Amino acid sequence: MHAAVLCASKEEEPSSSTQPNRQTTRGWS
Repeated sequence: MHAAVLCASKEEEPSSSTQPNRQTTRGWS
């Protein structure tokens, strides 16, 4: 979870909230 949050926050903070799929795929994959 930390990795996903970090990646999402680093790239786009609102992205995680607006598009959780994107951050999930990037962080988890």
